[in-house]
Amino acid sequence: MENHFVRLDALDQDVIQVDDPGERGFKNLQVTWEEARNLGYFKGFWEITG
Repeated sequence: MENHFVRLDALDQDVIQVDDPGERGFKNLQVTWEEARNLGYFKGFWEITG
């Protein structure tokens, strides 16, 4: 989402959990990765390895 920020609370291989202050009722929102992409939460991603 352009100029829109959310806080990523948790993630695993199936589900992500975010707090989205821009949307009412989206505190601790749990969605699948596919739903998150459809909602526009991820344009791309980075992987950081150690």
